Amino acid sequence: MPRIDIAGDVRRVFEVVKGGGIAIWPNDVGYGMVGSSKAAMQKIFDTKKRGSHKRNAILGDAITQREIHALDKRSQDIIESVTLDYNLPLGAVAPCRLDHPLLQKIDGELLEASTANGTIAMLLNAGPIYNELCPSGVLQGNRFGMVGIEDIGHGLKTVFRLESGFSLTNGNLGQGGRMFGRQAYVGISSSTFGTLTAGRQYDSVVDYLQPYSGVPYTGLAHPLDNDNIVNSFRINNVIKYASAEFKGLKFGGMYAFSNSASTGAPNSGFAVNRAWSLGSSYTVGAFSVGAAYLHLNSPNSNTAGAVSGDYINVGRTGALQSIGLAGPVTRQDVVGVGSSYAFSGGKVGVLYSHTRFDSNVDRLTFDNYQVNGTYFVTPFFSLATVYSFTDGKLKSTDASPKYHQVQLVGDYFLSKRTDVYLLGAYQRAAGDAKVASIAPDTFGTGGSAAPDASTTKNQVLVRLALRHKF
Repeated sequence: MPRIDIAGDVRRVFEVVKGGGIAIWPNDVGYGMVGSSKAAMQKIFDTKKRGSHKRNAILGDAITQREIHALDKRSQDIIESVTLDYNLPLGAVAPCRLDHPLLQKIDGELLEASTANGTIAMLLNAGPIYNELCPSGVLQGNRFGMVGIEDIGHGLKTVFRLESGFSLTNGNLGQGGRMFGRQAYVGISSSTFGTLTAGRQYDSVVDYLQPYSGVPYTGLAHPLDNDNIVNSFRINNVIKYASAEFKGLKFGGMYAFSNSASTGAPNSGFAVNRAWSLGSSYTVGAFSVGAAYLHLNSPNSNTAGAVSGDYINVGRTGALQSIGLAGPVTRQDVVGVGSSYAFSGGKVGVLYSHTRFDSNVDRLTFDNYQVNGTYFVTPFFSLATVYSFTDGKLKSTDASPKYHQVQLVGDYFLSKRTDVYLLGAYQRAAGDAKVASIAPDTFGTGGSAAPDASTTKNQVLVRLALRHKF
């Protein structure tokens, strides 16, 4: 008998609804039938022969309900007692905040068909598929940008994304001062054949391996971000393909051009500062596994190529000091595999990656081992923890830097769009490692003086932050 593929079903529901279709799935009580457009909802009404005076209900989790419904404490306590304390499904009809941004994004006629006398109905805690459709978010960096999708017919859509990163402390742009340094691309998407995009984008390690790491929970990398698991650098000049999902399987790859003709001058030629990567993931039920490979030729060796300006520092001017590479990186290879298992209220994951840096005269390697997990103690409060061990080796001297790193974060959601979190991390440098260095690739630039590295083999990082999404 086949296992129920909740995660796969949820992805299919999301893609169908996002594409203007109608999805039906089993709840703990009855079935859910959902659409996101006026045409889809009208088709549901016509099919069910439902009178036009009937109202639609909306989907949401406990945080969304608390934010949209305008209730006194006793009424809110009743809803939370039924859905949280007793873990029962509930359809709640209550006065709503019609000026809420989530409701303002709904088509005017559709919103009118979903409200009556200032009230709106919301289905809560309806079952495994429903609850997977309405999860809460995780930590993410400061960003601002625009995304767009246009249906051009024949099952095709044009897509674009312009996204900048910035420092909330001083307002400076991130990613080397680029206006749209996080991502900038345009492309064509098909729900059947996948998506083809061109521009500045993530590599396959980020797309297919990062989801199994602790990065979504804490935003922290392995030492030096040696495997780019926290996307310290993006890739320019990319042609990228991402497949549609086929029975839980997804795959993709990218190629980044050097944009350099072979003139005979140093650091010129088609292969200089180019990159390519491949990745794949497979999900069945609560279990998921992914793998990825990344290859770079002479990264950061010119300004027109695949990696320029924001490459990591594995030389002797950074935190590695005398056990770093003496010359520039001529080749980098990353290969990794990860897996996760989701359960009610949480998820656990494991990850392994191997990174090799070559210079003209030496080789530096890192093996990263990680285990991570997260759990929602309540619908409003989550805990996550990550442990990683990194084992390095410099070929010329046989030096072996090692790093142990432990992270813990507590995240409390004040609303669907606002949360406050406390993050703590400890790193212990061992073996031939000179100093501990948690931060260079996440909270600072590192650079020639490695200002974020410790002066000892121990480093502690504490971060208290408020996040708001709009």
